[in-house]
Amino acid sequence: MMHRANRPSCARFAAPGRLLRHFLRDAACAVVAFRAQWRTFFVIATAAAMGCNSSGRSSGRAELVGGFGGALAPLGDLDGDGNPDIAVGVPGNNDSAKDQGGVDVLFLRPDATYPTPDRIESKGGGFTGDLDSFDYFGSSVVNLGDLDGDGVLDLAVGVREDDDGPGSSGAVWILFLNPTGTVKSFQKISSLEGGFTGVLDKKDRFGSALAALDDLDGDGVVDIAVGAPFDDDGASAQGAVWILFLNTNGTPKSSRKISMLEGGFLGPLRHDDHFGAALGSPGDLDGDGVTDLLVGEPFDDDPEFNAGAFWILYLNSDGTVKAQKKINAEEPGFTAKLKTQDEFGSAIAAIADLDADGIPELASGAPGSDENFDRGALYIIFLASGGMVSHHVRIDSDEGGFTGKIEPLDHFGAAVTDLGDLDKDGVHDLAVGATGGGTESSNQGLVWILYLNADGTVKTQAKAKVEKS
Repeated sequence: MMHRANRPSCARFAAPGRLLRHFLRDAACAVVAFRAQWRTFFVIATAAAMGCNSSGRSSGRAELVGGFGGALAPLGDLDGDGNPDIAVGVPGNNDSAKDQGGVDVLFLRPDATYPTPDRIESKGGGFTGDLDSFDYFGSSVVNLGDLDGDGVLDLAVGVREDDDGPGSSGAVWILFLNPTGTVKSFQKISSLEGGFTGVLDKKDRFGSALAALDDLDGDGVVDIAVGAPFDDDGASAQGAVWILFLNTNGTPKSSRKISMLEGGFLGPLRHDDHFGAALGSPGDLDGDGVTDLLVGEPFDDDPEFNAGAFWILYLNSDGTVKAQKKINAEEPGFTAKLKTQDEFGSAIAAIADLDADGIPELASGAPGSDENFDRGALYIIFLASGGMVSHHVRIDSDEGGFTGKIEPLDHFGAAVTDLGDLDKDGVHDLAVGATGGGTESSNQGLVWILYLNADGTVKTQAKAKVEKS
């Protein structure tokens, strides 16, 4: 494992093609050198070209790749047509201003087509909230269920670069929806709005990830987890997670922070691990009546630099951590050969109990996988009791039954969610984001629909696309 003392000033790299593409796109001046031992390029460039802040620290994948499919959330059957629907984050959306972001609600058909969505964005889709350039609205998205009791589900949407309070401290918008997928009303949660009393610092990027925790405190209202992967508790960009106990109007009545300094979490974490970059809710894994939490740590260095990991956190009803379990390439039972800059744990979701053993399976993305080409991969992880890994299936351009074409720099696995049973074969299917895919010139991103077999392999796949009129 590479010692941290040997890291250069920009502590987080993207793979070479990703940096080179970003460099060319923004026409920034750079000096490029090659180091074979890390199989990557070093780029010394402006913050605009690389996404590094003034301290030289990389600000993360969403600033390098912000395409369609950057975040995914299942919506059940929102329009009542018998097919599951999904919300898709488009954090790099430029419709109103550069990288303001947006969210598309896709009313899916069994063949993965959908009508043209009314994008939720600045002054679009019924949303009239204030968004600025480079906010990345849609960095994360989660289904809250029916928060306001009107019979229609609601959403939470992360805005990781929001500047309420200190710059890039982040925010979350609660969106109360109409059955058409447009916004009826909204509530913002940030350093300055919504009654949130937690302390957010500059560049915490609160809202980078979201998960719904059911009713954690037993008050009849859903609660949420919010990732702040650049939080500096303990060390630079170790990361943190906030638990927000919500009111029905979308404001938090209280909060709890989980980091190396708070909330009962023991780690260990090291600097620039970005704990909280991805979140998921597996339900009650340990049978204690309290929902548990999945937390991605994509820049974990065990056993290789940025190979990645995720944590299973067994929670108490007050949002503190009762026990924890780390899943990475050193975990007995998980035999995946994670490599340098795979960034396993960049996306994490609980999916259906495919093997009918009473324990849900997990899906985790590794969008930096495939050596220097960043095609990406997805892992289906079959859990045994106690959070142990029974076995896994890797899905990529060569494995797991997937026969679609994944191009270099696609970042397949940047997001993942359980769709439900779209093709009505009795097995749940998945949506997987590939934020670098789509039209090569625009790098717009795409979403793959994976129709699964019960063993976690892919039966067939399709790209989600607008239906022909």
